[in-house]
Parts: sequence; structure tokens; C-alpha cells
Amino acid sequence: MIAVGYPAQIAAESGDLQLNWSSISEWLYRWQTLVTGGAAVIAAATSIWFLSKQVRQADSHEQARQRRRHAAARATLPLALSQICSYAETVARELGGLRHWLEATSEDPAPAFSRPTPPAELVDTSKNPWC
Repeated sequence: MIAVGYPAQIAAESGDLQLNWSSISEWLYRWQTLVTGGAAVIAAATSIWFLSKQVRQADSHEQARQRRRHAAARATLPLALSQICSYAETVARELGGLRHWLEATSEDPAPAFSRPTPPAELVDTSKNPWC
């Protein structure tokens, strides 16, 4: 009879309840490729699981960072609105004075004000699909 199976099964079928180390080593020698392949598959599955867990964690950290960055950029909106209002008032005043000046001369005046810059951080983070 050819015994193919686990060493404990081989011993139990033959009526010998003691494990025979030579039969175990013979079984391992005979099936070493299969045992090694199974261990490699288990190791690969474990590494895939840990890598996917790490990628999910990195995505979670990136989303949280983007949310914090967007919130910080939104906090500067009142300042930007104040600058825009100030700019509009200055432009209105300058245009009022410019109308009288243009009626008197034909020179091209240089503006005494500069436009406000938009909050670049808010523009960057508002394009983010996570926010």
C-alpha cells in the first residue's frame, strides 16, 4: 500500500500511533515543493493584505491633510473679502477723481492702487474632490 497524506494519518493507518521521524522527513522530502509553494502563497497573501492596509491608511492621512489645508485656507476668506472691499472702494474713489482729471487733461494716469491677490491655497484645495 502507498501512503500519501499527513504523517499522523500514515501512522494511524498502519496501526502505529507513534510518530516516526523518518516517515515525517520522508514525507517532507517528497512534498517539499508543495509545502514551500503553499508557504509562499500564504506569505504573498499576507503581504498583499498589509500593503493594501498601508495604502488605505496613506489615503486616509492624505484626505485628512487636504481637509485641514482647505479649512486653513477658508479661514483666510474674511481677510480676502476685506481686501476686495477695500480695493473696490479705492477704485471707486480713484475713478471719481479721474473723471474730473481726464476732462481737464489728456495724459494717461498711473493708478495709485493695486488689485488684491486671491487666496491661492483656497483655489488649490477647492479643486480637490475630497473636500
